[in-house]
Amino acid sequence: MAAGTGEGGRPTIALLASRSMRSGPLSPLLRLARAVEPWWRDVLRPRLVLASGSHKTLAQYGVLEGYEHLEVLPPGRAGGLVTLASRLVDPSPEAAVDWVIYLMDPSDPTSLYPESQAVKRECVVNAKPFLATEAAALEWCLIHWLAADRTAPHPATQRFLRPRRPGEPTFGTGLALIAHDAHKNDMVRFAADYAGLLGRFPSRMATGTTGGLLNGAIPRRLAEQGEATGREAETYRRFGFLPAAVARKLDEYEELQHLTDRLAGTLRAARAPEPWVAAMRSGPQGGDVQIAQAVLDGACKHIIFFEDPLVSREHEADIMLLERAARIRTAEAVCMHDPATARNWAEAWSTCLEHPDLAPVSLEMAFRRRFGCELIVAHQGPRETMRRYASGLTAADGSAAQVAFAGEPVPQGGVAVLTAEEAAAALDAVGRGEETTTA
Repeated sequence: MAAGTGEGGRPTIALLASRSMRSGPLSPLLRLARAVEPWWRDVLRPRLVLASGSHKTLAQYGVLEGYEHLEVLPPGRAGGLVTLASRLVDPSPEAAVDWVIYLMDPSDPTSLYPESQAVKRECVVNAKPFLATEAAALEWCLIHWLAADRTAPHPATQRFLRPRRPGEPTFGTGLALIAHDAHKNDMVRFAADYAGLLGRFPSRMATGTTGGLLNGAIPRRLAEQGEATGREAETYRRFGFLPAAVARKLDEYEELQHLTDRLAGTLRAARAPEPWVAAMRSGPQGGDVQIAQAVLDGACKHIIFFEDPLVSREHEADIMLLERAARIRTAEAVCMHDPATARNWAEAWSTCLEHPDLAPVSLEMAFRRRFGCELIVAHQGPRETMRRYASGLTAADGSAAQVAFAGEPVPQGGVAVLTAEEAAAALDAVGRGEETTTA
């Protein structure tokens, strides 16, 4: 499963972060980059296009140091984001960008600047992944890393990803499914094709009309539109012709009927619960707001949102609110914005779930889950790493974070600085019921 396309089969990845998302050694940008650096450096070898501020932060802490396939954009005030937006539509393989990681602070006004909005829009229009939260970017990288390992095993995968835990659920919280009218057919087709994967979520929710379709029935609004189109087509046929626009609308409605029937049959065969999704209000009537609250409450951490950026949207504020909620929960919420990206995500998940040994869980993720502390993997040795990270390591309450090295007790809420082997040993020791030291 390829994570993207690009010159020589390697994707070109743009990486940038709002100021607060790259401030300090435990910032989302650094947590993400440290976790995926082994994949990027040793396995995928992408071309990286970095915003100048993000590049300075990574360089300060030695992340991606010496990586040769790296380019730095001009600063924002010199048009760096404008350049990035233009490269998202550039047809030449040498200049094109294949996917964007843009860790956005919803409280930072620069995220509302036209160039920031244009980067996201061009990704959606051109079906390129736009990953705006730490969780989305990390999950995308890890599932593609592990999926690729099924066909091309690499020592780095065994070293930096964790073993699969028997009986551990794939997803612990709900999934939201949203589609604008131009993508209703795409959403039903996606659900029918990946019903097994989507069924692994403990619950699913959707905005009103989309929810009706995903529960196997044509909602009244769409049925009335389809009937009106049928009558219009019949009128034209009496005069011996059928306009292409009317024929297209008729074909789309008939396809929607077929897809809805196929999904309903798939769900019946799987003995899926009824209703399969909880239908919220329609988007223009507040459904996006309801889902945003579920994201903030932690009841929903995955959002599949097939947006239509080519039309004016009467509830644009609600859509932005939903995106803002996901970015507030940057370490937890995952959002995919277009059908091609969602299918790529689903294919990668389906493949990595077949891996016999490993799960898409990094050493850093495992430490947070098991010990409630941050892990800094010391690629150059723990003491040299601490020299770089000496300032800025703070606990959640703002005090200086407790730091542990190999053989010391794991500091709850603190930081462990270990080699990959020491971190894996500490996690394995906990699995055997031994004392929670850093091995």
